[in-house]
Amino acid sequence: GMLIPRPQYPLYSAALTMVGGRIVYYDMYEEKGWKTSYEELNQAAADAFTDGTKLRAITVINPGNPVGAVLDHDDVVMLINFATEQKLVILADEVYQENVYKEGKKFHSFKKVLRELQKDDPETYKDTQLISFHSTSKGIIGECGQRGGYMEYVGFSDMVLTQFTKMAATSLSSNTLGQIFVGLMVNPPQPGDPSYELFQKETSGIFESLKRRALRLTDALNKVPGVSCQPIDGAMYAFPSVKLPPKAIEDAKQKEQEPDGLWCLELLEQTGIVTVPGSGFGQMDGSYHFRTTILPPDELLEEVVKKLSVFQEDFMKKYGDCNGSGGY
Repeated sequence: GMLIPRPQYPLYSAALTMVGGRIVYYDMYEEKGWKTSYEELNQAAADAFTDGTKLRAITVINPGNPVGAVLDHDDVVMLINFATEQKLVILADEVYQENVYKEGKKFHSFKKVLRELQKDDPETYKDTQLISFHSTSKGIIGECGQRGGYMEYVGFSDMVLTQFTKMAATSLSSNTLGQIFVGLMVNPPQPGDPSYELFQKETSGIFESLKRRALRLTDALNKVPGVSCQPIDGAMYAFPSVKLPPKAIEDAKQKEQEPDGLWCLELLEQTGIVTVPGSGFGQMDGSYHFRTTILPPDELLEEVVKKLSVFQEDFMKKYGDCNGSGGY
C-alpha cells in the first residue's frame, strides 16, 4: 500500500490501482491551508495496519496539485521523520518547485532537507529513501505542452538502482524535444551568456504575471457567494470549496452524478468555462470543490471571474439556498 494525499493528483491512485496496490489516503486540511499533521499520518498508517495493508511508500506533492499549497520547512521535516520512522520510501512530486507566489513562502527540496538532517544526525536518517520528481512541463517551458522530466533516487543500493535501470532500458526513449527541454531546465543561461538577460526578463515577466493572477483569482473567488478559496501559494491551480444547496445535491444523485460534477457541468454548458470537479481528486465527505487554473491571461481571467460569479448567483436561484450551511 501507499499513502497518498487527499486531495491528490489522480495519477497516483490510478497507477497504484493498475498494479494491484492499495490506496491509503491521508487528509490535507483545508482550514489549515491544506496542510496535514503528524497525527493524521499516524492514524492513516494505523488504519492501514488494522486493514492488513503493508505500507511501502508515501507520496507528497509540493507545491500542491490541486490545492496550490506550499510546504514550510517544518512540514518537510515532519514528513521525512514520519517516513523514516515507518520505513517508507518518500515519493516527492516537486514539479511545481519554481512556481511559488506568496510573499515569505519558499520551496524546500526534500533532498536538501534530508541532507541537512543526515548531517546533524547521520545515524537516524542513514536508511531514509527518497525519490524526487521534476518536470519541464511546469514553470516556464511549454506549460504542459512539452513533456520531459527526471527522477532522482536517494538512499538506494546499487543493486536496486540496477533494477530501475533495467526497467528504464525496456522502455522507449523519451522524445528528443523533451530531452532538450530537460537539459535547458537544469542548465539555464548563466550570467555572461548571450541569452541570459533576455531569459531573466522573460522568466521574471512570466512569474510576476502568474503571481498577480494567483492573488487576483484568490480574492475574486472569495467574493463569490457560496465559494471559499484558500490562498494560492504556488503551482498553477486554485481548489475552492463550493456550498451546494440540498436540491442540487439530490438532483445530482438522481442523475447519478457527483454534486460538484453537476455544478462543473452546468458551469461549462452555460459559460464555456472548464473546471474539474473536486470529487476527481478526493475530498472530505460532505465537501464539494472544483479545480481551476491561473493560466488564462489577465484580461481573460477577469472575464472568467465575472462569468463564474453570475453563474453561481443563477445556480443558487435555481436550486435554492444552502439552509445556513455557509452559502447564501
